[in-house]
Amino acid sequence: MPTRALPFPLPDDALLTLPPESLAASAVTTCAKVYTVTLDYTWASLARLDVLVSEHLRAGRYSRDSYPAVLALTLAAYVGELLRRQTPAGRWGTREENLYGTPLPFLVFTRPDHEMQINVGEDVMTALWHPPVALQAYAEAQVVTLGKAGFVYS
Repeated sequence: MPTRALPFPLPDDALLTLPPESLAASAVTTCAKVYTVTLDYTWASLARLDVLVSEHLRAGRYSRDSYPAVLALTLAAYVGELLRRQTPAGRWGTREENLYGTPLPFLVFTRPDHEMQINVGEDVMTALWHPPVALQAYAEAQVVTLGKAGFVYS
């Protein structure tokens, strides 16, 4: 399957081969050391992440040369890992399962009769390239969508 064209530059191909869990852990470390923001895989941490992005990152004001692709990738993986941990039936997808040809990490939610792919890497990196950035609202909307598709049970 051909890879889709994306509006923003991608990080080095080698980074795209790292496990999303490792990329998410890198976001936790970077946010703690550089921005003194605690990311702990809770829903509340997404509000802190939204504040960090609005106060410290220049979302929407990047050129192809200035876009922080590595940081954006790790933040995308963090949002995805939080969704994976907080919702049942979710897991990181493999290249063989990639329905949309995204080169970025994505989640797959599976039930016996249905499978759903969320392109969290592409979605979050696009938000940083073209705001508004509302990662908490994005994650909440994904949970609502999953619930409507029968993947999340209250």
